[in-house]
Amino acid sequence: MELDYSIYDTDAWQVLEGFRCDELAKSLDRQGTIFYMEYDRNKDYAILGSNLKVQIIGGREERRTFIEKIKIEEISAKRIFKFYERAKEAVEGIKYHRCKVLGLYERGDFERFFELRRLSINEELVKRIIGKLVIGENVRIKCSDASKSISLISEIIERLRENLHLFKFAASELPKEADVIISRHERFEGDVDFDKNEIKINRVFEKIYKIYEEMGRRKYMSKEEMSEDILREAVKRFPEEICALKNKIGKIIEFCEDIKTLERLIRCVRNKGIKIQGEVAYTLMNKWAREVYGKNEEIESFLKGLYMKQGEKERRKLTKLLVKRGVFWREVVNDAISAIYNRDEDMLGEFAGKSFKREEFERYVGEALEDLRGGNLREFLRFILNNKELINNKEKIGSCGKVLVNAIFNRLEEGERRKLGRKYEQELSNFGIKPLISYPYPVKNGGRELSNFGIEPEVRYKKINRRILAFSFALMIIGFAIGVYVGENFQPIMKISNFITPNQTNVTQPSFNQTPSPPLSPLPSVTPALSPTPIVTVIYHSPVP
Repeated sequence: MELDYSIYDTDAWQVLEGFRCDELAKSLDRQGTIFYMEYDRNKDYAILGSNLKVQIIGGREERRTFIEKIKIEEISAKRIFKFYERAKEAVEGIKYHRCKVLGLYERGDFERFFELRRLSINEELVKRIIGKLVIGENVRIKCSDASKSISLISEIIERLRENLHLFKFAASELPKEADVIISRHERFEGDVDFDKNEIKINRVFEKIYKIYEEMGRRKYMSKEEMSEDILREAVKRFPEEICALKNKIGKIIEFCEDIKTLERLIRCVRNKGIKIQGEVAYTLMNKWAREVYGKNEEIESFLKGLYMKQGEKERRKLTKLLVKRGVFWREVVNDAISAIYNRDEDMLGEFAGKSFKREEFERYVGEALEDLRGGNLREFLRFILNNKELINNKEKIGSCGKVLVNAIFNRLEEGERRKLGRKYEQELSNFGIKPLISYPYPVKNGGRELSNFGIEPEVRYKKINRRILAFSFALMIIGFAIGVYVGENFQPIMKISNFITPNQTNVTQPSFNQTPSPPLSPLPSVTPALSPTPIVTVIYHSPVP
């Protein structure tokens, strides 16, 4: 039958008795650990361990490491003292390695530990330590006395019995990773220093401990679950005090559920000069920016200032978040348009797809474009109009996209607008661009480009055809009328034309004094009758050049 304990020699070189756990034994020996406790979820038992100073009977001083498996529900302050009793008995009982236990840290402290048993520990200190543990924070303690170290751990364990499976404890020469770390190393700095009688743990942890007690020390499945449960209650009860826990400010803000409490938290943050950055700032903006936008000037002003204080990388993440949430402060609009100008397609999709109606928005867009002085607005617009994912789905374009495109388009020179209008007629129409000029004739592609300016090409083309037909018909009527008139008055007109025709040396004309004869009736004969009026011949001589 396998023993429920194990004994290793110096340096954990070999197991002298019991089950094997080489790595743990080496770790306890190397760091001079006098107490260690950790719960093994996979095997459903707790491991207790201690490194002991021994002397071989009739020989040199060595070390022994004693490790025991114990059911988690059996662990208590009393059971811890029994663990050390069993360790002494088992180590000294090995027949082929006879030795005597001398101490823990040093010779003689083992006997003192059993004489003093459970030392009286400051009640306020115990509450503060447990209050810190139950919200997921580690506790570091400087203590050179083995009896005090083990007594303190025993008291903590006694009050955390329902949730011992969540914590790890260690007391050692060198600091060992755990939730409660007690070390005697001279350079070790902690929340509590027994050697100097100093306590640096905030008093607010006493109030947190009280919440844990009032909740009946309920059993939790994880430290995260316990921490969140207790912090939620703490935020409700004393937000100003709990916000002093800087490393928990993100969770504190996350668990704040009403505007009034948030106002109290923010005042505390300001008064204490707490810096909020990175993920904490993101959490705060994500939860509250939209809620207070245009509704709470105090909180909104704080959030704007927070936004401006972020580094470039954090601010870029916040810009996308705020645009997605529909929060368009002047600074956010400026940063968003700058990102789009630098070809950020994700930002373009978010920004252009939003619908937002406030008077100041168009002004913010205009100011942002003014900040791009020296930038190529024509290429900026082409980048937007070439984004097929946005353009091919007109429903993705919101009022924000239309305001931006119109603002850029209106800042271009007329020639550039015409060129873009011809090339991007459909794309521009998706953004509601209105006509700047009318085309007097159909353009290529059946007048498709006209739709850029809000004109239906088919209707426009029909209007042009009707006008051309009407004009042509009018010309035909006028031409027909002139033809009729010329036909009726052909002879006089020919006479006049003969009179004014140049380059003719001999022109025969009637006398200027001759009275015009009445019109003649048509004769049956084809030979015309001679005129009784004498004919005067006028001879013109061309001038000598």
